[in-house]
Amino acid sequence: MKKFISLLLLLPVLSAHAEISLIKKMTHAECMQVIRDSLDMYNDMEFCEKNTNEETQRNGMLAWLMVGTVNSNSEMSPICPTVKKMTEQEQTQFFSRYPKSHEPKEVAKFCTPKNRKRIAKLYPTYFKLFKEYDDFKKSKDEEENE
Repeated sequence: MKKFISLLLLLPVLSAHAEISLIKKMTHAECMQVIRDSLDMYNDMEFCEKNTNEETQRNGMLAWLMVGTVNSNSEMSPICPTVKKMTEQEQTQFFSRYPKSHEPKEVAKFCTPKNRKRIAKLYPTYFKLFKEYDDFKKSKDEEENE
């Protein structure tokens, strides 16, 4: 019974990506998921990626753009109004999962095969979301210029 209840509690987490949109207001949990995913992608590219090809370069650019978007108060505040500046303690806890240097021992904690596989699935998802956001922003700019 405990396992069943645990699985039920995990269902919203597993389906969180389906609900996320960068152009409509998100719940606090969705906003935090976007922030976590963005930082996971960024740190994956920074610390784990060894190969450089067109796909990894595109993924690196996407990770950089997503981190920039979620870190920009003016960009995210309309859709993530509940996300406030974290306290120093909250930041320390939040960032503790990421490597602090390129030291192999430090990187190995984050760059596990399981973690890399999970993060690899984020790139196509966020590529679509960022494309939707970019198209929305362009059409909004065109409307304002008319």
